[in-house]
Parts: sequence; structure tokens; C-alpha cells
Amino acid sequence: MDFKLFSDLVDAAGKLAALLKGAAQLPANQREQIRVKAGETFTVLDTTLSMLIIRLGDVLLRNDDADFTNEVMSLDNYHEWLEAERRFRLCEALRAARREIGTMGGLLQAASVNNFRALTASVDAILTGENELAAFVSVAFHELAESARQYGADVPALRKDLAQFRQRLLDSRSQLIKDEAELYSII
Repeated sequence: MDFKLFSDLVDAAGKLAALLKGAAQLPANQREQIRVKAGETFTVLDTTLSMLIIRLGDVLLRNDDADFTNEVMSLDNYHEWLEAERRFRLCEALRAARREIGTMGGLLQAASVNNFRALTASVDAILTGENELAAFVSVAFHELAESARQYGADVPALRKDLAQFRQRLLDSRSQLIKDEAELYSII
């Protein structure tokens, strides 16, 4: 199962935190603006990862093999994920954060951020990934659902795949939390 989108999202968020080190030289009100917008970006990513982790955890709790397999097959639900993405307005929150960072570009460059282009590229990577998030979730969950159909009676292998995917999401969320804490310590 392709996990690259989530690792790219978390990596981009980590780069954002590292690139904001120069912002510590800015006046307090400008640092607060950056902190709020960057914090919103981390929150959107954390919310998304948490939704997926919770859903997979719920499925893994199914003890009956047939019930578990049916739940995995029901993950094949693109329209529900698209609706969740729209309901939580994930696109709008990240686009707003990108606009704000773009308008603060001169301030950040003046504060000696080493590579402002890398900063905006990182945020753009998050936006690109987020724009594709419902599709990615749909594809990842479709693959799990297809595995359920293919494994048939091999429920232990299916449980293992699902648990491994969930663990990678948990690991990404842990890294995201560390990067966010670093961001707050910097600015």
C-alpha cells in the first residue's frame, strides 16, 4: 500500500518548522501570526491522521472474522471520505494558511529564514497532498477492501496489513506532534 503521501505531508510540515527558525527575530505580533497559521496547518494534518487512525482502530476491534472482513470491505467509500474532507473544510484551512505565509514572505525573508522558497514549497507540498487527500484515502482504503476480498479466509494476514498501515499512520502522527512542538519552541 502506498504510504508516500502521508510521509510527504509530515516531512513537509517538519521542514516548515525547521525553516521558521529565523522567525524568532521577528516582533512578537508577527511571530504570533506565523504561529497561528502554522499551528492551523499542523492541526488540519493531525485531524486527518487521527480520523484515519480511529477508523482503522475501530475496524481492528472487530473480533468476529466475518464482521471484521465486512468492515474492511466497507472502507471502499470514496464519497464518504470526500464528504468528510469537505465537511471539515480541510482544503480551505490549508489554503488560508498558505495565503498568510505568502503575504508574510517579506517579513520571513527579512528575519533571515535561510530558504524562503523551500518554506513555501513545503507548504505547497502540504496543499498538493491535501487536495488529493480524499482520493488518497479512497485508494488506500480501496486497496484494503480489495485485500479483504482477495484474502478470503486469511483473516490474520488481513489484520496484519491493516494493523501495519495503522501503525505507520500513528508513527507519522507522532512525528507531526514532535515537529509542531519544535515549531512552538522556535517561534
